Amino acid sequence: MNVNIAYTQLSNPSFKTHFINIVNKLKFPIKNICLEITERCCQLDRLFPCRKIEELRNLGTEIAIDDFGTGTLSLLNDLSVDLIKIDSSFIIDILSNNKYQSIIKAIT
Repeated sequence: MNVNIAYTQLSNPSFKTHFINIVNKLKFPIKNICLEITERCCQLDRLFPCRKIEELRNLGTEIAIDDFGTGTLSLLNDLSVDLIKIDSSFIIDILSNNKYQSIIKAIT
């Protein structure tokens, strides 16, 4: 089951507790829940969602980025460019980082 989460919900200090209480009350398997967080939410504060997302993933739930491409990627529809330069942070450890390899492969 996919559930959309707003930034205001994710930023609420008691969100995790409320989430756990609801899941327990409904006796719904947490591994069958995918929390969807919008790309815009992740752009508002890069580090905050990372910590919260990791806490929720550690509970066993999946996390998805909803509306992917509405940020920087959507510029490709509006701008006439000849080249896209991938940030060096994705390239530096590419030989040893499978995650970066997957991202670069998807982009190219």
